[in-house]
Amino acid sequence: MDIKKASEITTPSAIRLIYGDPGKGKTSTIGFMPGRTLVIGIDGTSSVLKGKDNIDIVDMH
Repeated sequence: MDIKKASEITTPSAIRLIYGDPGKGKTSTIGFMPGRTLVIGIDGTSSVLKGKDNIDIVDMH
């Protein structure tokens, strides 16, 4: 049995996949996500996230 203090409990990271038809605002929506976010860019549309301090981008295209 693993006993830990409630003050030591952390919230796990979340993985999200946003998909949909082209031009529907998927990349723009990412700009509203709270916390640190890693974007894996596959289509060159990451420029709409310019200036977002909490977002890191890996361009794969």
